Amino acid sequence: MSGMGDGYVGTAQDAVRIRRLEKQREAERRKIQELKTKSATSNGQPGLLQFGSSTSEILETAFKKETVGLVTREQYVEKRVNIQSKIEEEEKEKLQKQLQEEEELQLQKRKKRKIKGNSRLSFSEDIIDNDAQEEEETHQSNNIETNGGVRCGKLGKDPTVETSFLPDRSAEHFVQ
Repeated sequence: MSGMGDGYVGTAQDAVRIRRLEKQREAERRKIQELKTKSATSNGQPGLLQFGSSTSEILETAFKKETVGLVTREQYVEKRVNIQSKIEEEEKEKLQKQLQEEEELQLQKRKKRKIKGNSRLSFSEDIIDNDAQEEEETHQSNNIETNGGVRCGKLGKDPTVETSFLPDRSAEHFVQ
């Protein structure tokens, strides 16, 4: 909006505000350009390439700097072996850290499962299909015969509750 010849009709306050905002934007652009040029010249590598450099790359560049010029074969091989061993140690450490993190995650999952536990519903028997109920009844009658007529209680039920008014299927099977 250079000048006010862009067809904008407004008050003098609006014009002052517009000029002030334009100056702020221009100052921000200059700062961004300065930061870009400073980061590009100081690092030697543009933007994101330096972000992903690992320690193995750092070791490789250190090796290159150490072996510049005349170096005997023994010195070169010795430095190369040292760098290679450092890289291998780094990879082993990374692998150990990764395995340890996976073990910790598995341990946390196990703890959550233990804390959560299995939900026991009092009406869960109603959900079972009729076929499953028939199989369960035959299994229970077999248990009664093997346990000497004593019925095994199920988990989650209170044995102290009075149930004399309810029909007893196991007693009916036993009587028949």
